[in-house]
Formats: sequence, C-alpha cells, structure tokens
Amino acid sequence: MSRPTWRSPDKLTDEYTLDCITEVLMKHVPISADGYCCKTTDVWHTLINAAVHKTTIETVCQNVEKTPSSNTIRGYLQAQLQPEAISELEHQCNLALQAQVPDFVCDKPRELAFDLHDEPYYGRSDPDDPHNWVCRGQARKGTTRFYRCATAYVILRQVRMTLAIVFIRPGMPMEMIVERLIQLVYQTGIGIHRLYLDKGFFSVATIHCLQRHAIPAILAAPLTTGKRGLRALCKGRGSYRTSHTFRNPTHGAATADVVLAYTYDHVRSKRRQARWCAFVCLNNDDRPQQIAGFYRRRFGIESSYRLMERVRIRTTSRNPALRFLFMALALVLLNVRIILQWTFLRISGPGPRRVAPQLFRLDRMILFLSHALIRLYGVVTAVEAPMN
Repeated sequence: MSRPTWRSPDKLTDEYTLDCITEVLMKHVPISADGYCCKTTDVWHTLINAAVHKTTIETVCQNVEKTPSSNTIRGYLQAQLQPEAISELEHQCNLALQAQVPDFVCDKPRELAFDLHDEPYYGRSDPDDPHNWVCRGQARKGTTRFYRCATAYVILRQVRMTLAIVFIRPGMPMEMIVERLIQLVYQTGIGIHRLYLDKGFFSVATIHCLQRHAIPAILAAPLTTGKRGLRALCKGRGSYRTSHTFRNPTHGAATADVVLAYTYDHVRSKRRQARWCAFVCLNNDDRPQQIAGFYRRRFGIESSYRLMERVRIRTTSRNPALRFLFMALALVLLNVRIILQWTFLRISGPGPRRVAPQLFRLDRMILFLSHALIRLYGVVTAVEAPMN
C-alpha cells in the first residue's frame, strides 16, 4: 500500500493529512518556487487552501495573514504551466493518482467505469489557435464551451477511486481516448473484469477498439431512429439479446451482441413508466435481465465528480494547463482520502477487508486541512479603514 515516507503517527491528525497531501503533490507535479517570501510548500498550501474552501487563489491570499500575495502565486503557476506542456502535466497527474492505489486492488481483475466530465467555460475561444483546448457541446449551465476530461474509475467496495485522467482536445477521436485510458489502467497493474461506458463513448471505432483488446465491456447505445436504428428492435415487453451490425462511413462496420432491456422508471406521479435501454455487450454472456443491473454500478463515477466539485479551485484564467491542474488536484485529494482511510481506519478481524469511512468523510478531511493551514498561516481577524 502506498504510504508517505515519514513515520506514520498512531492516529490520523490534521497536520499529518496536510503533510501527506503536500508530499504527494510535490513528488509527482514539479511546480517549484524559491523566492525569499514564497517557497514550493507555500504554493501548494495556497492551492490546497483554495481547494478545500472551493474558492479562488485571490480570495485565499486576501483572507490568510502570512501567505504570499496572489500575484506571486499566479506568477509561479503561469510560468511553469504552459499549454504546450499539458501532455507532460497529464502524465504527472496520472502518476499522482496511481501512487495512491492500494496494493490489494491489483490482486485480481476489477470492474471499471470510463466517463467524460465537462467543466463549463464562459470565456472566448479561438478554434484556430493551436493551443485551444475548449470543446464544444450541448448547452448546459449557460454555455456551450467546456474543458473536458475523461477518467477511469475502479468500482470496489470502500475503494472507489480514480485511476487515470485524460485531458481532451477538441476533435479528439473517441477511440483514442478509450485506448489511452486502457493503457493507463494497465500501467497500474489492474486487470479489467468488466468495463462500463456511457453513450458518450458510443461509436463503431470504440467497438473496434474494445474488440481488439478483448475486454469484457457493457457500452450504452443510443436508440437512434431510422430504418437500421436500434429503436426498430424494441418490440414486445421482455428483455432479449440479439446481434446487430453498426455501420459508419469512416470506420466501416462492427458486429456485436446487443441487449435490449425493458426497464421501468418511477415518475413523479409514483407510477411506473416502461422504457427501453440498449447495451452493446462485448465478451459478456450474462443474461439480458442482468445487464441493466450491472450497468447501474457505473453511476458511482458520477458521485466522484460531485465530490470533485467540492474541492475544485475556482478560476477565470484562460490558461488550459492551469484549469486541468485544478481538476486533477481535486481528484488527487479524493484519492489521498481513500488511502488515509485504509492506513488508519482499518477494522481488524476475520472476513473481508473493511474500514470505518464514517470517521473520515470528505467534510472532516476539509476541516482537518483548514485547521492545519490556519495554524501555519493564520487568518485575517480584523480590518481597518484605509488612510487617504
């Protein structure tokens, strides 16, 4: 199991939590500062402080008494985080995520989920700019522009953590994203027992990629209209499996097993409403009635994004490297919380491996980090009117 290099205390403290997170970030993400009033630890402590308060660097520097100025912190970040170095930043962030994976997770193949996540962007973007990373999408939260990433997430009881992250450029082929995520998962030493992907990944090229790797996978498919669409197969009132050939002018045809699941949704009137769901099943022989139930397990990855938003730094910067760093930093914080639970809160006794997660939930981790940073840097407790 990955642990900090120094001797662990007998119990988990706020100071140790801050030191553990700082060491992980300093080890894997080489952001440095060597000024007379700002060191590397000051930069990371400022970023952690902004993350746990879900605010901006400017706000933290104004409310903390002994911290460097916000211009100093931003100067170091802008100088070392350039758009052309995003690929290297992605590699460094993946090392930080993978370093927190417990050893026992790699004992046997696990269930994984791949998903896409969009962060709204409200500024302007130039599609012809070679360093443009703003993707277009359906209108949501008042914008059609987003910074987009894809993540791989392990589905295991009390060890639900992010294994890999890929930063997505506009027009990046979906099969390239899936291929990159599969490679990053294999680098952790974890085998794939079953892979879940949502409709955003659906394409003929993605099916070809999964068939080439021979990975057991369940891929949600849209019920497209048309003569050859899957909606024409939605007949009767029972789930069933069939074979279907998907065609694309660019990537040719792909034949795979398709499960048409007849499910029920509960609407506001508390009445059941029937609907059809389609899943492409690769290297999977489970019964059609089980496929929809298996696929529901992937929704845990949505909760990881909800938690990520609680510890993500807010910014209006147009630097894509800075925005991607803030997204990855939030995921690293969540992974460190899991590894600290398994280091200090493990329940001894026979049976499966267990921890007591209620003792160190995200709220308590945020409180720990906030208290440790207040002791180090203080906080502004009084203000006075400025002089003319």
